[in-house]
Amino acid sequence: MIIPTEDNTKTISDLREKTTEILLALNQTQEPQFVFYKSRPKAVLLAIEKYKSLMELLENYQDALDASEVISDAKAKNEKLYSFIQTAKIVGYKIKKKSS
Repeated sequence: MIIPTEDNTKTISDLREKTTEILLALNQTQEPQFVFYKSRPKAVLLAIEKYKSLMELLENYQDALDASEVISDAKAKNEKLYSFIQTAKIVGYKIKKKSS
């Protein structure tokens, strides 16, 4: 967990006066910047690549939770479960083997 420090905190005045400088530093360090207003944390600035990475991680986590729920429900109903490879064979999808 990243803790706000003097190096990674900005004020609204900082944003107004040093916008370009803050954005350049944000992209170089890839570390979040905490924005404070009246000495209270109000927002976090992230480089776009870091944001995309976090959103992808969150989406993957949600997909795993959804899959786990489907599997649990199917098991509770004694339904047959198929692996990806089994399903691919059933529908006629050819899986490319990785070349080493």
